[in-house]
Amino acid sequence: MKTFLLKTSFASLLAVFALSIAVFSETTNFRFAFNNSESEGIAAAPLEEFTVNVYPNPNNGKFDILTTGQGEIKEVIIYNIIGEKVFHQLFDDVSLKADISNLDKGLYMMQVFNKTQNKILTKRFYIE
Repeated sequence: MKTFLLKTSFASLLAVFALSIAVFSETTNFRFAFNNSESEGIAAAPLEEFTVNVYPNPNNGKFDILTTGQGEIKEVIIYNIIGEKVFHQLFDDVSLKADISNLDKGLYMMQVFNKTQNKILTKRFYIE
C-alpha cells in the first residue's frame, strides 16, 4: 500500500512539474530541451525579439534592411504608396542590401516576414 501511494504521489509531482515547465516556457519564451538518456532538463536562451530597421531613411533608393535573427528565413516585400508591389526577396542573413533606385521619389511601405518566428513587421521609408 505504501509503495502504491508513493508511486501515485511521485506521478502527481511529475505532472505538476511538467505543467509548471509548460507555463513557464510559454510566459518567458524559454525553451527546454530534454536529454532522452538522462531525463535532465536544460534551459535554452530566450528567443530574440524580432526587429527591423531601414538605414538610411530617407534614402536615394539604395538602403540596408537590418534585422535580428541570423539564419532565420525572412521575406521582404516593398509597396509603393498606391499598394503596388515593387520589390520582393527572401534572405536568411541579418541584413539585406536593397536597390530600388529606379523608382520614383516618395513614401514606400515594407513588410518583413520572419518565417522562422512567424512574425510580420511593417516599416515605412522615403526615397528622396
